[in-house]
Amino acid sequence: MFDNLTFDGSYVYDLPIPLVDARLTMSDLLKNIDGQDLFADSNGLLRIFYQDEVLYDFSDLKIDVPNQAATISPSFTVPSPFSDDSINFLNTFVIPFFSSSSDPNVRLDTIQVKAMDFVLLSPTIGTVQNRVRFEIRSSDIVDSLGRPFSMSAPLQPTAYTLNLTNYRIVPSSGIIWGSKQIRFDLVTTIFKDTTVTEEYTFRPYITARLEDIEADLMYGFFGRKILGPKDGAMDLPIFSRFPMDFIEVEKAYMNLSVTNNSGLPIELDAELSTLTHAPDIRTFDTIVSLNHPQNLLASPITATFQQEIQELINDNSGYLPYEMQYSVKVTTNPSSTNPLSVMNFLSENSFIKMNVGVEIPMKLNVKGFTVADTVAFAGIPFSGDIEAFTIRANIHNAFPIGAAVFLYFLNEDYQVMDSVKLTDIAAALVNSATGQVIDRKISQIDTDLSRTQITHLETTRYFRIAGVLDTDGEDTMVGIYEDSEKEGFLKVMIGCRIKASRQTLDDIQNLFKD
Repeated sequence: MFDNLTFDGSYVYDLPIPLVDARLTMSDLLKNIDGQDLFADSNGLLRIFYQDEVLYDFSDLKIDVPNQAATISPSFTVPSPFSDDSINFLNTFVIPFFSSSSDPNVRLDTIQVKAMDFVLLSPTIGTVQNRVRFEIRSSDIVDSLGRPFSMSAPLQPTAYTLNLTNYRIVPSSGIIWGSKQIRFDLVTTIFKDTTVTEEYTFRPYITARLEDIEADLMYGFFGRKILGPKDGAMDLPIFSRFPMDFIEVEKAYMNLSVTNNSGLPIELDAELSTLTHAPDIRTFDTIVSLNHPQNLLASPITATFQQEIQELINDNSGYLPYEMQYSVKVTTNPSSTNPLSVMNFLSENSFIKMNVGVEIPMKLNVKGFTVADTVAFAGIPFSGDIEAFTIRANIHNAFPIGAAVFLYFLNEDYQVMDSVKLTDIAAALVNSATGQVIDRKISQIDTDLSRTQITHLETTRYFRIAGVLDTDGEDTMVGIYEDSEKEGFLKVMIGCRIKASRQTLDDIQNLFKD
């Protein structure tokens, strides 16, 4: 800043000494604030995003499937003598398929099995059992390749257990509308016995059971239910950093990002309220509807929603908000006119997730606001032969409003002893579309101190540089930008020229060298 200084013959010595190099920015007010994400948009404007996550599980929609069982007692007439080596008999029976839900609006149609056992009990006794085998099969239970379930074994007084993990149960409709059943075909084979000389009746007793059923995917209808509401709160510490007569946010937004990874259409109702130190509580409400993915193996469906809520911030109550409270509830199958005609599906990994946020672009009303910085100063040993002391200031203004710049002399107790007005500096030019500074103003000014002000330099321990943003009483919104060349700031570099004896100047120079 002291380039091209010219020597004045009336000066014994011309000594440039740096006193203050201060950068006063509103972004400094954002430092050391907990509880928010700070990011820049495409124009570089800083935004604060207070956010929280709400995650819904489906415990309220869980459908337990109890053990399913059926006992059959088919009757076979065995002719004698056999015309072939064996005779096959076909019988069909069903196992009712039902869930534990007592809600008539809940219907379970199909499940992808995570774990299940098929158990067959045969208490038949007698000599005939040694030449009887059976095969049991069902097209309502299929494996991962779509092949029907089947098993075969000799008919013995024992239990046969087969694990059906990863099978799928696709029960058919029963006679009564809405009921479900699993159909089985039982093929009984009786082998020829030459010792039998007359026909007879054979009646085995067989119990078939589906046990310990667990599903990782369920298809059906799970009813219109309300999940929640879930409540939460977001602190707004940024507002406590600004003077109450200064802060006025141009806009604030409520953001919702809703991800539906369930097979249920949902309707989300979110309410946001602002708490201040005043008794007034203001609320905002919105409803978002979101369909469901067609396949849980595909990507979940995500919807985003934003609503301007500046009235919650600038509520004209004279109090700043310190907390935002929200309440979110989800209604499943909200608009179906015929609920049971809607196919839902749920997996053990199904979820509905919401990110609830308040977004605040940092464009603030700076009417009558002062930015200031305080720097330490070693002090100058006053001598009566200091004839002149000139303050030279280089001032850069990147606020879109003019400023009056002052320098204050503070003692070791931070008490103001004196002050000097350095200059008035014009407003920087901004892009009207983005609010970014495109031409900051630069001013260099020399100010001669009075004899009293020079005397105060001996006991000065701090300088405070202050820029009073002059808006002529008008509301002016100033943006805070990520790029320091575009963000609002007032930069002041101050040095001095001293006219004194050589000895005094040498003493001062040595003081600053130390």
